[in-house]
Amino acid sequence: MLSLNTISTSLLALTATLAAPGFASAGTFGGMTFSTGVIRCAATVSQSTNASIITTNWVEIDYCSGYTEYLTFTPTSLTAVQAIGANAAIYGNVASGSSTDYKLVVHTPGDDVIAVRIMGSNNTKMGFDKKLPNPGTAGSNIGLDFTPSVMTGAWTVYAHLTDAVAICPSAPRNDLYASLHIRFTDCFRYGDYLRWKIDTDRVN
Repeated sequence: MLSLNTISTSLLALTATLAAPGFASAGTFGGMTFSTGVIRCAATVSQSTNASIITTNWVEIDYCSGYTEYLTFTPTSLTAVQAIGANAAIYGNVASGSSTDYKLVVHTPGDDVIAVRIMGSNNTKMGFDKKLPNPGTAGSNIGLDFTPSVMTGAWTVYAHLTDAVAICPSAPRNDLYASLHIRFTDCFRYGDYLRWKIDTDRVN
């Protein structure tokens, strides 16, 4: 039988390990919200996302220091893109014609990330399609919500879709959006990791 001293020593050692710098903790997902924002008028929507479509969007990274960085996606293949900043990067890989895997990393210890936005406008060609309502925008099919697959860090992450896409002059169906905002409750640091999948459609 273990003595009380042995148990106490083991608990103290475990506590010290959990508190040690660099220990990988699991991040949590706080949910996804949406708002109309600025309506993006489209003529058609289709299931044909590729790297060139993603590169029409731009990226904004907010650092914990208060600095905001503006980036563009560049293609690394027909189905992969990257947006590499001063201390952070987003990588995207088209999983199918209607969904894309993304990951966020911080390159080196230093300035950490508090928020990321993948932005769309009337000149961009990609939309983020959430699951409901279904049926939604014509051509969008059933969507996929922001779905984290790997979360490493001491934070909760929230996703927000905005800037609704509409087949004008019809009103938005509240399923397809031009912009994705991601925010963390605490700094996303070097060694943290976020990977997620979301439905992406081509908007013309």
